[in-house]
Amino acid sequence: ALLDLDDMSASVVDDRQYRRSLYTASGHIVVLGSGGDLLALPGEPSAAAAATPETVLTNVADGSDPTGYMHASVSSSGTLVYSPLDASKRSLVQVDRTGRSEAMPAPQANYVEANVSPDGRNAVVTSDMTLLVHDLSRGSVRPLAPELREEWKGQWTPDGSRIVFASNQEGNWDIYSKAASGAGNAELLFDGPFDVDPTSVMRDGTVVFEESHDKTASDIWLLPPGGEPQPWLVTPTAERQGRVSPDDRVMAFTSFLSGRIEVYVQPIDRSSDAVPVSTRGGTGPVWSRSGDRLFFRQGRLLMAASIVSRPRLEVGTPEVVFDAGWELAQDTAASYFTINYDALPDGRFLMVRNDPAASQTRINVIFNWFEELNRLVPLER
Repeated sequence: ALLDLDDMSASVVDDRQYRRSLYTASGHIVVLGSGGDLLALPGEPSAAAAATPETVLTNVADGSDPTGYMHASVSSSGTLVYSPLDASKRSLVQVDRTGRSEAMPAPQANYVEANVSPDGRNAVVTSDMTLLVHDLSRGSVRPLAPELREEWKGQWTPDGSRIVFASNQEGNWDIYSKAASGAGNAELLFDGPFDVDPTSVMRDGTVVFEESHDKTASDIWLLPPGGEPQPWLVTPTAERQGRVSPDDRVMAFTSFLSGRIEVYVQPIDRSSDAVPVSTRGGTGPVWSRSGDRLFFRQGRLLMAASIVSRPRLEVGTPEVVFDAGWELAQDTAASYFTINYDALPDGRFLMVRNDPAASQTRINVIFNWFEELNRLVPLER
């Protein structure tokens, strides 16, 4: 959309899904599309409304989530800097406790998240903002909800019969549920005034979700079956990635409470204060199947700490499970919002592996980029 700074009126020039934009000195609107494509339109309102966005650059690192961090910038003189990344060159792998990986029978794709079913036979993954259900033994892949526009944050119900997820079908990100088999249509569970994303499901069907609020950043809420949402942790700082333990007694989550994002645990009934798990930063909490250990990411490292919930909550000293290296690492910005691995019943992990092209290792500089931009998207003179 373009905003007229005289009367503050906004006009939509393209109603498709974009995530970040630049207004360049050349007179173009440059937007970030899905899959890392940069597209351009003429910047003049009437010309923009009549034009179709043209792809002007591919494989730009984009943060790999709906927040869409555009890892690119353009100077007023036409110098473009960007970090290249081909997110389609990602694979699903099983990884043991030593960090040794084994390829899964699944095609390469832009995998962003992974969540394993309770029986360990299937996984719901996000790829290009579409939820896919992978049969981990046979290698078959099918979309979960092709009737919807965009989906992510797929979470299995404890009995494995349904998958709860977020979709922006109606504009905001709302919470939906659908049979894991794909039968029937998706059911809208909650349509709130702000964007909401499910992060886990309790045994009684209560959905743990995070709400992106305009005053309190991100907060953790509970949505009981057939009931009204209830705040679980609402503070001025950002809390994300709420993951309830297998016995429903403890919530793990991330917070900027200390000024740095860390992993915390707290009794689900809030009977005692939150206890920090990570000590040098952490994201992506994932419970072991037995619930006695909590895994999390610390940069390239996969970490773990013992958790005792009875008679009182106690947390052990975090230890390194393995150094994931570049191939199993997650983009730092994306790790604040998404969890791209999960624990398997046999003690291994399902993780997203990056081929060299799918890992950010450099910054490219293009001089006089406006010449190419004007060639691809000519402006009216």
